[in-house]
Amino acid sequence: MTTDLGQLPWALVAGAVFLFGCLVGSFLNVVIYRLPREESIVWPGSHCPHCNAALHWWENIPLVSYAWLRGRCRSCQEPISWRYPLVEGTTGLLWLALFAYEGLGIKFGAEALLVSALVAIFWIDLDTMLILDAITWPGIALGLVYAWLVAHAIGPHAAAAAGGYLFFRLIEWGSEKALGVPGMGRGDAKLAALMGAWLGPTGLVVGLMISFVLGSVIGLALRARAGESKPFPFGPSMVMGALTSLFGGQAIWGWYLRLVLG
Repeated sequence: MTTDLGQLPWALVAGAVFLFGCLVGSFLNVVIYRLPREESIVWPGSHCPHCNAALHWWENIPLVSYAWLRGRCRSCQEPISWRYPLVEGTTGLLWLALFAYEGLGIKFGAEALLVSALVAIFWIDLDTMLILDAITWPGIALGLVYAWLVAHAIGPHAAAAAGGYLFFRLIEWGSEKALGVPGMGRGDAKLAALMGAWLGPTGLVVGLMISFVLGSVIGLALRARAGESKPFPFGPSMVMGALTSLFGGQAIWGWYLRLVLG
């Protein structure tokens, strides 16, 4: 089996896509750690968060270095978080799935940016309960550019972005009126706008349906475990909904309509 790149075997190109995705995942680890701390993602270079020892290039090879170092810093022997290889591997697999789904091209490149941003949003929100403007605002802008130049549906995608944002702001307003506390954060509203800009109206609806189902399951599980309701980050559920919609939104929407309409 070959790709559009001349006679290169599909497996060779797929392997290169996976490896490059893992490299991007390695950079995302820097973003996830430093951006919430308002640190530069460029300088200084990669270093151990425990002893601040600078890492050599061979300690920064995605997946391989973690296994070779046995999950510990070479200098201080403190454990390296398992999340580093997880983020690298997940990003590589998402890039590989996009390549298998879309092939190489402008659409693949654009959507690779989207899934990379979603990976960063997932982990930052899980750590800090924050969805940062530094990711969502550029993500919304790039999504609208994508809708204009690639999807050729700027109107519906812009409407979905606005609708997603207003929907979450309405939830926030209603919760404040009824309960005295906001039901959703502003970051969730901006993430919904990002989803609408990239996925369009149908993709946004599917993504949010999945998000609320996942969020409900997680909320009930946490309540059963703790014995009371506690705030938890909703961004990871939205990211999972967005990724599911990106790869299977049209099929899910068709199935849903057949289920409802008969």
